[in-house]
Amino acid sequence: MDESLLYDGSDLFYSLDYPRDALGFFRAVGHTIASTPQVVASDVLHCIYTELNFNVFFDATERLSFLNIDSLSQLFTLDD
Repeated sequence: MDESLLYDGSDLFYSLDYPRDALGFFRAVGHTIASTPQVVASDVLHCIYTELNFNVFFDATERLSFLNIDSLSQLFTLDD
C-alpha cells in the first residue's frame, strides 16, 4: 500500500521538514504524485529570483519581510 495514503497531516505545521510533510499531505489528497519537492531553498530571495525565476519588483520593505521566512519551496506544479 502507498504510504502517502496513510498520511493524516497531524504534524504538518509542527514538523522539522515542512516541505516533505506538506508534499505528503498534497499527495495523500490526490493533488500530486511527486515524492520530493521541485525546489527547496534556504535563501528566500535566491529562490524567488533564481530558482522560481520570478520577474517581479519587490520594494525594500517587502524584501526585508522575506527575511522572516526560513525557507521557501515549490512543492509541485499543477497542470492546467
